[in-house]
Amino acid sequence: MRVVLDTNVLISGIYFGGIPGRIVDAWLDVKFTACITPSIYEEYLKVIDRFSKKGTSPIVERDWPTLLPEICYMISDQRLSQPISRDPGDDKFIACAVGAKASHIVTGDLDLKTIPPRLDFKIVSPAEFLNILK
Repeated sequence: MRVVLDTNVLISGIYFGGIPGRIVDAWLDVKFTACITPSIYEEYLKVIDRFSKKGTSPIVERDWPTLLPEICYMISDQRLSQPISRDPGDDKFIACAVGAKASHIVTGDLDLKTIPPRLDFKIVSPAEFLNILK
């Protein structure tokens, strides 16, 4: 199953645990394939760097800049024919899901969650996705 993880899910999973942490654990256990583009990768690294001084744990201490390209399905940056999300910064996640033929975008972002279900993938919350993985 190919999935796009919004940055908020990845960061919450790495640094705060909870349901997003269980999703990150499932991803590292290869229960699904995370899909990224170079622009998503750069956003992940920028936010990981910002949070990296907040504490340590085995998952935090991983070499994320090296690990991400190794464990993700990386596609080239994609463009949408027209903006879809209210937040233009979120369109890269939608474009990635379309280009990678992902089944889901996992997000806590309400802007993404309000997109009408007219696409070939579902936009779900972390809790909804965890139930899908069971």
